[in-house]
Amino acid sequence: MKKYLLYVLSLLLIVPFEVKAESKYLYDVLKDEAEKEGGLAREYTGEHHDSFTEEPTHKIYHWYATTNSEGDTIRENSNVIFGGFCWQIVRTTDTGGVKLLYNGESVDGKCKTWLTSSIGKTMFNSTTLYSPALIGYMYNPNTMISYKATGKPNTGSLYGNNVTYSNGIYTLIDTTTTKDSTHNYSCANTTGKCSVVRYYYYNDNYVELNNGMNIEQSLNEMLNGNDVNKTNSLVKTFIEDWYENNLINYADDIEDIIFCNDRTIENMFRWNHNSTDTRQNLTFISANSSYVNLNCNNITDKFSISNNKAPLEYPIGLLTASEIRLPNNRYALYRTSTFWLASPYDFWDYYPMTTWSSSGTVNSALVSYNIDVFPSISLKPNTKYVSGDGTKDNPYVVRKLIKSNIVVINDNNISTIELANKTDIEELSNVSFTLLLNDGFYLKKLLIKDSNDNVLDYTNIGNEYSFIMPDSNVTITSIYEKVKNSVNVEAVNETEDLNIEIEDLTQVEYNEEVKFKVIPIKGYKIKSIKVLDVENNEVEFTTTENENEYAFNMPARAVTIVPSYERVSNSVNVEENSSEQIIIEVNDSSAVLYEDKVKIKVQEKDGYKLTGIKIVDLEGNEIEYTSTENDGEYEFIMPASNVVITPIYEIITVPDTEKNKDYTLYYVLGGLALVLGIVYIVLNKKKK
Repeated sequence: MKKYLLYVLSLLLIVPFEVKAESKYLYDVLKDEAEKEGGLAREYTGEHHDSFTEEPTHKIYHWYATTNSEGDTIRENSNVIFGGFCWQIVRTTDTGGVKLLYNGESVDGKCKTWLTSSIGKTMFNSTTLYSPALIGYMYNPNTMISYKATGKPNTGSLYGNNVTYSNGIYTLIDTTTTKDSTHNYSCANTTGKCSVVRYYYYNDNYVELNNGMNIEQSLNEMLNGNDVNKTNSLVKTFIEDWYENNLINYADDIEDIIFCNDRTIENMFRWNHNSTDTRQNLTFISANSSYVNLNCNNITDKFSISNNKAPLEYPIGLLTASEIRLPNNRYALYRTSTFWLASPYDFWDYYPMTTWSSSGTVNSALVSYNIDVFPSISLKPNTKYVSGDGTKDNPYVVRKLIKSNIVVINDNNISTIELANKTDIEELSNVSFTLLLNDGFYLKKLLIKDSNDNVLDYTNIGNEYSFIMPDSNVTITSIYEKVKNSVNVEAVNETEDLNIEIEDLTQVEYNEEVKFKVIPIKGYKIKSIKVLDVENNEVEFTTTENENEYAFNMPARAVTIVPSYERVSNSVNVEENSSEQIIIEVNDSSAVLYEDKVKIKVQEKDGYKLTGIKIVDLEGNEIEYTSTENDGEYEFIMPASNVVITPIYEIITVPDTEKNKDYTLYYVLGGLALVLGIVYIVLNKKKK
């Protein structure tokens, strides 16, 4: 049999080069600086919570300079351009964002005037009313303490340690005629009863209380009540107006975080009616020079777009005293001018005071001062910069990310690209997709191009692909070819009982028609034919109009043609075989397999004599035979067709003389038998 060897085609898949670009996440600027040996940044490990709605997910990193020189180095290398303005990196947020401080307008893409250029000057709050509430980023004028000028009660007036209130009337408790550090309440009369009561917080300075409030209750309602945030401070309005005019188109890139206006009171001093301290200051926790905490204490002080108790119109605000005081951060945040911070400082005499900074230190300032405003924003997590190294001449450039679309070209629906989204995809974002090809095709090349026909780099693991979105539309084109596989022929046996003819065994394309012939040699016939792929699945095939020819369409995998066969069986017929002539017996006359031995026995009838045997197939070919060791037995090898056995014989004739010789013998034998019978009878009688 003709045999063919199987040569399997190995497909060379094109694996793209993986580009590992340097990280461009703005968050990593501080993170990398903190992690390198001798870096000018540190991880903050104190309390923190930047988002009003989400739990912390990232570490916080901030600048760490021990000298003015190191502070200069930081300021020289932490510059960012965003929204057309210069900003300085302050710290990262625990959401993964980056908090920035305004640095002035950019000039020709550079940051040159950032030490002195603010967005302008304004008061924190008006001094028309004097109240601790006015140090708030927002306040409620209806709950403010009513400040009164210095005034002494009438001679003989009573002073109380505390008050009770009933039916609109205050009554002094634990009264005395002498005002001291623990007797601060007075009705300015000798009865100790009044509808409006005075509280003397320092010498003859007092505030008036009504509606049953004592001093602690009034302060708490004024600073922490649910309706405390009703009116914007002047600085809040000033900042949000600037945002609306300059950054409103960049809102998608700015995260909503907490801008803290922590009005936690640290010490009430004489505002505590039981205090023996003579100091008049009401101090807030931010006035403590060692206080550093990035976790805002009160919900009414957590200013955020997401907080309806302390609402921001836009995600912009002021830095806090704690952010200035972050360990060794102050050198990095130096400014030549004084600028507002959001943290309250104290209420001194009748002056509300908040915090300010210039040389990296925290100080107090009257809310009525007109000083610079350096607002702060925080860029969203995973913000990337598109160029720059952070220096003043080459700042990190963070601009509004362009959103583009992806066009997928699928020829004849042979390739399928599965994308989560094809529209409005931000540049620099990671785009992942799955590429699937129909059976019978393999990817020859994948092209990802931007709108300028530039080829983009991509990475892949199996069918999963990813690339970085550019600032333009992208077209994904899959270039594929049909799989080519081999056709194998299973060896039948060593005697080459079948002949299989096929034109190409090694490079057959998917879905190509394959024709083959299975031709049995003489004496054999096809029992079955199977076409199997490499997973042992049967491939359907049909017969063609040509004899012994079959056809199938090539699947996506290599196949093997597996034929099976059997020997032909035929009959042995005996002609002119009758009981009156020559009897020929065949051991199997109906279904004799090709090449089996057939034995025949020949018996001659009286008067007949076998002179020969003729064995022929259907084509008239005479088959040779031989005699066996048994008398009258012969054998031959069965050919590939029916055979006919014809005996050749002759009739035997006997001459008359020969016949008479035979009768004489009969007479002699008969007489002998008669004599022997008589002798037997005589002998028996004598015995008796």
